[in-house]
Amino acid sequence: MNDERQPSDRVFDGLVRRAIVPRGFRPQSDAEIESMLDAIGPGDMSDAKLQRMLGKTHGRIPLSWEKEEPEASSWQPNTAEARELAEMFRARGDELPPELEEKLREMEARAAEFPDEEEDADGG
Repeated sequence: MNDERQPSDRVFDGLVRRAIVPRGFRPQSDAEIESMLDAIGPGDMSDAKLQRMLGKTHGRIPLSWEKEEPEASSWQPNTAEARELAEMFRARGDELPPELEEKLREMEARAAEFPDEEEDADGG
């Protein structure tokens, strides 16, 4: 990350600050900042939370959107193991009407004509 601020960034930050922070709440000097902090008073913040905030500000701790999320699972849905598992736990359900049974058999026959994707990938 580039630590040097570009002039255009400073201009943009100034515009955003003026749009968000009301006129009477824009301290310009260290004394004004200190008096504003004194007026606010001490906050109920644990030391751990303060250290975490400072770590994120200084770039030592990644922000939530910068963290890499681990893969949820290495599960591949279109494998022989997945199909076997689905068949093992498939509920029988109600009996199908004869016309739907026939349509299902036709669809299974058509699907059986196509080679598996795994066989295509392995070359065979």
